[in-house]
Parts: sequence; structure tokens; C-alpha cells
Amino acid sequence: MQIYWCKVCGKCHPNSGWEDEEEIAEREKCRTEHKNISVLKPVVDDSCVSEQPVAEPVRTAYFYAVDQDGKKWVVKKWRTDVNEPLAYKIFEGRIATWTEKISVQEEAIRQQLKDLQIKEFHENFLIGFLKNQIPFVKYDTEMVVEGDNPLEIEILLNQRMVSCLIAQFDLLEGGQAFREFISKENVPGGVLPFRDKRNFRIV
Repeated sequence: MQIYWCKVCGKCHPNSGWEDEEEIAEREKCRTEHKNISVLKPVVDDSCVSEQPVAEPVRTAYFYAVDQDGKKWVVKKWRTDVNEPLAYKIFEGRIATWTEKISVQEEAIRQQLKDLQIKEFHENFLIGFLKNQIPFVKYDTEMVVEGDNPLEIEILLNQRMVSCLIAQFDLLEGGQAFREFISKENVPGGVLPFRDKRNFRIV
């Protein structure tokens, strides 16, 4: 995808291959009449942010794009109705993101362990262990899994955490069931990954 940005009128025209004839004609007219066109390409990284899930057709998103001179710009992409074409605005700035809260899926974990008939004492140990890991989780970027919403991500338990838990429970009654529980639930969409709630602003 490319974005044609007219420096004369300020209009932005996407070139993704999905535009209708009217959009293409407007883009070509702008290129012909104004000539001062900058071509931007989106930066392929994790900088795209939005308050709505990726699959939501009516949403506002921000991402970086680079022009032919290598300068990075912030692109705002939005629409207010599903039948409208996407609109774009380009400006200088930076997308600042930060973690608001990292949490444990305590209720979901307890329900799963209850179904497996794991003793409550063991439930409490697991929940306590996970909560104690929260201060260290934000630095474990290799275990991050992004979902439909870029501001709500999952962080899987790393190998150190898994090994520690298995070592604690292997000697206990029901240890094998617990091992299977960890293997099954420490995956994207499972109940073991930490939930990282993020926020952003344009600065």
C-alpha cells in the first residue's frame, strides 16, 4: 500500500488496489493538477494503534509511514460509517504507548482448575505465583502475543515460569493434570497468559 499526499491541497489518496473508479479519478486529478505529491509507505512494525479491534470496520487508527526522503510521519486513518471510504490525515508527531495494567486472569484460571478438580490450595499458589511475576513480565517482550486489539495484548509464561511451576507441582497429587493444564492453557487465547492493557496518545 502507498499513500499519495498532495502538499498543495493536503488531500491523501490511498493506492492499495481496492479503490473504486471515483477514488482513482480523484487521485489522478490531484496528481495532474498539483504535481507536488509525496508518496508514503506504511512502516511495517507494531506501531499501529487504535481504541477499537482490528476487525472493526468503523474505527480510528494511527500508524507511521515514511516518505521518499526517509522522513517518518504519523498517519491517521478513519471512517465514521461502514459505507464511507477510509479518510487519511498526515502530520508530524510520535505515537506514544504505555502499559496501564498487567493482570492475571484469576477468575478464568480458578474455573478451569475447579473443573479439573485441582485443590484450592494449589489454585491459590498458582494465582499468587503469577501475581508475583507481574513486575518482571513487561520486560519479557519475546513472549508477547498481539490479538485483534493492539492495545490489549497477551504475554505468555516464559520457560523459567513454566519450569518453576511444574517443579512445584510434579511431586503433588494431581501433578500430571496440572502439567497438562499448563501446556494447554499457556497459549494465545488460553487462561494463563497475562493481560497487558495499554493506552496511547499522539505527541
